[in-house]
Amino acid sequence: MKNLVLLAALAAPLAVAGPYVTVINDFDLDKLDPSAIPSSFDDTQTDLRIGYGGKYGYVEYGQYGSGFDFDTGDSAEAGYKVNLGGFEVKGKVEGFKVDEWDWGVETEVRYNFW
Repeated sequence: MKNLVLLAALAAPLAVAGPYVTVINDFDLDKLDPSAIPSSFDDTQTDLRIGYGGKYGYVEYGQYGSGFDFDTGDSAEAGYKVNLGGFEVKGKVEGFKVDEWDWGVETEVRYNFW
């Protein structure tokens, strides 16, 4: 319940928002075995999430697992993106849960010359 309140709080500043479904696949190239395709796909992590996004940010929640088996645990992500002059600032908080949540933060600052 506490996680849903956190996601709702992050969703509050979203302007002109809409729902979506996303699939994210992470694959380590060192595990790629061309002779075993498509079975080497089972070594990947795939997230299936529903999300709600808008002009300044988004929130997502769903399941993750190996290949197309989304049975390992829960996954969640919230992010934002703002433009300040020539700067674009974006970041996200992403977490995965089996027994406990494991969270990570990513921030990117980009300067656009034109």
